[in-house]
Amino acid sequence: MTEARPFSVVVTGLLREPERFRRSVASWTAMRKRGLIDRIITVTWQSEAHRDPGACDWLRERGVELIVRPDTKIQGIGNIWPQMLAMDVGLGEVGPGDLVFKTRTDLWIDPALLEAVSQTPGYLDLDVPDGSMRVFDGRVWVPWFEMITPFYLSDECFVGRASDLRRLVNYDESYSLKHEVSCGITHYRRFIHPFRGRSDQFEVFLDRFTDTGLGDPQRDERQAALLDDDAFLRCLAAAYAAIASHFRFASPDRSIEFRDWSSGTPGPGREPMGASFDPSRRGLEIGHRFCMDDRWLHALLAGELPRDQLGDRFADFLGVSRESGLGWCRPRAALPETLGGVAVG
Repeated sequence: MTEARPFSVVVTGLLREPERFRRSVASWTAMRKRGLIDRIITVTWQSEAHRDPGACDWLRERGVELIVRPDTKIQGIGNIWPQMLAMDVGLGEVGPGDLVFKTRTDLWIDPALLEAVSQTPGYLDLDVPDGSMRVFDGRVWVPWFEMITPFYLSDECFVGRASDLRRLVNYDESYSLKHEVSCGITHYRRFIHPFRGRSDQFEVFLDRFTDTGLGDPQRDERQAALLDDDAFLRCLAAAYAAIASHFRFASPDRSIEFRDWSSGTPGPGREPMGASFDPSRRGLEIGHRFCMDDRWLHALLAGELPRDQLGDRFADFLGVSRESGLGWCRPRAALPETLGGVAVG
């Protein structure tokens, strides 16, 4: 029998929403008693520890390993540098092959989902065709991805090998200095960075197509124009091939408490590709289009959706991506059909 991989929780950032954080710690502690979690590590800042010393004492009393760092002098766009540094420090506490759940204090995840993601045999295995791009050692689970914006993946929490999560840490200022990146920059810089240099389409995206209309009242018109642009659709095909081969997506309704998009958001189904981008599928008023599980993505890449003009054009560009080494294999393992009585899809 294969020995279980050590599994740690790494919490980063401000000690906000104490009641939700206490619920999280309680659920992780219960999982630790069952042998499902080895360590709970929290990385925060001196100003936070001084503001709420009682919270720090409460964490230590429950076996949470608390690391308090000096406040960062430079915040960066979207407070990116404290985020990167805290994750960097936390990952430095575990072995490179250990499995890690990286999260934050204002998010609660159903322990049934966390257990399924971390314990389902083969769920995070990386399967890519021989000779194809292999950037991670395993797949990384994240809750969702934004369908029209390449590499706009959920960054509030994720599960993966520590060695792979380290590849999501960078201190590269080119994203805010060289490229005109606006809404979504903290997501792009984290998730596209390990793949840059593997396909020229990733640079095309950064140079030309980072404005996908997020937060724009005219996003529907912007989306239609992008999907009509062959250069953009080729970028999207390359991005889908990369993220489908290296990530898993699953966040059943009500399984995560975080922001508005954590529950009740519409998603794509078994329909032609064009219908999946219909304006009625917007998850938020600001226009996000979420895919909360990866079954639609896998069906699209496998050519299993009903055909339409957009899908046929996408398939042509997907073929170009595969020829360039962006291969993909359907994952061999899936999560259970239900988690805690809630359907996964």
